[in-house]
Amino acid sequence: MNEGLEAGFHKPPPIIRLLLTGMILVSLIVTLTIYETYARRERAFQDSERNLGLLATALAEYTERTFQSIDVLLHNIEADLAQLDLNTPAGVEEATRMLRRRTADFPAVNSLNIVGARGELLASSFAIPSPPPNYSDREYFTDARDGIGENRVRVGRPIFGKKTKRWAIAFTLRRENRRGEFRGTIYAGLDVEKLTDYYRSAIPFEGGAAALYRLDARLLARYPLVPDAFAKDYSDIDLFRQHQPRAANGFYRAISSIDGVPRSVAYRTLPTHGLVINVSANEEIISATWRRSLWLPGTIGVTGLLIILGLLLAILRQRRNQSALHERIAWQASHDASTGLPNRFLFEDRLHKAMQAAERKKQSLALLFIDLDNFKRINDSLGHATGDEVLRTAAIWLRACVRESDTVSRFGGDEFAILLPEVASVEDAGGIAGKILQQFNEPMRFAERDIRVTSSIGISLFPQDGSDPTQLMASADAAMYRAKENGRNLACMYDQDLARHIRERMELEDCLQHALANNEFLLAFQPIMDTRSHRVFAAEALLRWQQPSLGLISPDRFIPLAESTGQIEAIGEWVLREACRQAAQWPESNGHAVALAVNLSPRQLAHPHFVATVKQILDETGIPASRIELEITENLLITPNTTASDNLAALREMGLGLAIDDFGTGYSSLSYLSRLPVTTLKVDRSFVARLENSPQDLALAKAIIMLTEGLGLKTIGEGVETQAQSNTLQQLGCHLQQGYLFAKPLPAGQFIDWLKKRR
Repeated sequence: MNEGLEAGFHKPPPIIRLLLTGMILVSLIVTLTIYETYARRERAFQDSERNLGLLATALAEYTERTFQSIDVLLHNIEADLAQLDLNTPAGVEEATRMLRRRTADFPAVNSLNIVGARGELLASSFAIPSPPPNYSDREYFTDARDGIGENRVRVGRPIFGKKTKRWAIAFTLRRENRRGEFRGTIYAGLDVEKLTDYYRSAIPFEGGAAALYRLDARLLARYPLVPDAFAKDYSDIDLFRQHQPRAANGFYRAISSIDGVPRSVAYRTLPTHGLVINVSANEEIISATWRRSLWLPGTIGVTGLLIILGLLLAILRQRRNQSALHERIAWQASHDASTGLPNRFLFEDRLHKAMQAAERKKQSLALLFIDLDNFKRINDSLGHATGDEVLRTAAIWLRACVRESDTVSRFGGDEFAILLPEVASVEDAGGIAGKILQQFNEPMRFAERDIRVTSSIGISLFPQDGSDPTQLMASADAAMYRAKENGRNLACMYDQDLARHIRERMELEDCLQHALANNEFLLAFQPIMDTRSHRVFAAEALLRWQQPSLGLISPDRFIPLAESTGQIEAIGEWVLREACRQAAQWPESNGHAVALAVNLSPRQLAHPHFVATVKQILDETGIPASRIELEITENLLITPNTTASDNLAALREMGLGLAIDDFGTGYSSLSYLSRLPVTTLKVDRSFVARLENSPQDLALAKAIIMLTEGLGLKTIGEGVETQAQSNTLQQLGCHLQQGYLFAKPLPAGQFIDWLKKRR
């Protein structure tokens, strides 16, 4: 029977088996290819969504910074106009000069106008034609005129300038007289093409687009620019009809109403100015790779051999691409992306090897640390794009000043380092430093604008200034900071005096680490007097450090050190707790409780748990929040921090007072001042000291006090030492005063005795 079965069942010939195997293999390959094709398509769209989201966030942040800068610009112009009489030719001429200076300082703004209450053009950054134009029929003018009591900058529709021949976004600020009556507007035109130039530079792929809308669906800017698109109403597009009302940020896919292209769109809302920005990619381009791969299954079905060979070639190509990717990743891990210079890790590796070689050959080498002076100011005033250009130019200049065998590195921020192997003498290193200083005294040219960026250089030599890379870099770093302390735009060598300064700093830092645990800190209190009622209004807590071996150490020495080491948070918490404990024991002054003023560090205020700490201290000491006033510096107005701003709002809601200390000595942002919940401004002692001899300082003090009154805040004059200064401040309307005229800072016990004597 078995023989019969074997006779009835024949094995297929080898060719059939091969064909079957080939068909199975081809089918498997086709299936896998189709699966991979669709998987790649999905990955392509997922990657596109992620990248579009990152781009939308970046463009939103840039747009927010740009619009905020124009907001500050218009408010600053309004402040300048308060000093001018635009009804006189001299006033108009001065206003015109001021507008042209402002336009030169802000290249993205192509025009600045001051328009009167009836729409007449009073002053402009352009030459005013005869007869002067009237703008009473312009939308931005009527919006500002009808927006009674709204002292904010409005963003209007784009306008095509007859003189500039370019589209510009209209920004207007309503001007009012003291009675709140409309007296005109300040207009700024933001060049749409300059705004979209950044969008273009930020979008790295073909077919990308970016559009900026107001929340009322009016288009403000678009890359690529489509001039006819500005006149349309986009309230019926998916962004405003479905997505943005439900979520401030998001992603969707739709056909563009501007160019009719199917697009993947990521959007971000800018609530401060009532804007929404979207970044999109052409879905046809995204899926082009997927569509091109659709021919593979057909080709595989025709010939399995070609498919297999194609797969082998694809594998080889993929491996080659992976190898190139690994090389690029390795390069990126060891180089700075912005300048192309070696980064700190690669530099330290080369330094270590160079020091070993120098030790073997009994040679010297030099290390230069270079820091760009005032680079942060360039970033803040001209933008990060200009800052990046400055860094790239600096890298080119530094490479041009050294030999091919030398290494130029960027450590991060505005810090660079140069390794000079086989340096014969100190003079050789100094000569190269001199070339760098001379080069950086030349202006950098960007977009028809000259920017001067000087440098400070620290030099250390191996082996005398350090036997290992860490010590040698620390010596160069210390020398660089000595150059900055000595006035910047200098080169300093590391020497024994500097070494002694570092040792003293390290000793002080070591003592500071144990000062809190050893109860070495003390508080002194200086009264703040109400000159109208002659009562003690408040007292400011002042920190003192009595170190057993070093004696009484000035706060000017240890506070910056505590800031840099991060110990200021623990010290600041102790100050607040101890000051509240002491204040709970103070007697009343003329029937009123004496308030307590305590200085805060920006690091404390930026801590997410700071408000909880304050609540705990108030509960422990039993002192009411209304008796506490926390003092912050003007730096918070320059570089606002979200956490710090939230903490300030929470503290004010608790009932604590908030004061700006030393007001008038920094770069205050009046815009942020009006938004922060402060209750008091303290006029800096430098103004008070010169009240009697300087009309300019008298005028500034008067302006600060008037500003404070206008904002509904209290004013405290600091550093009052003479009765004449006190009388002048009272005449200006400042009745809360602090200084040696009333009392010097007193230890806690003596301050209580002083209070009791005044009862």
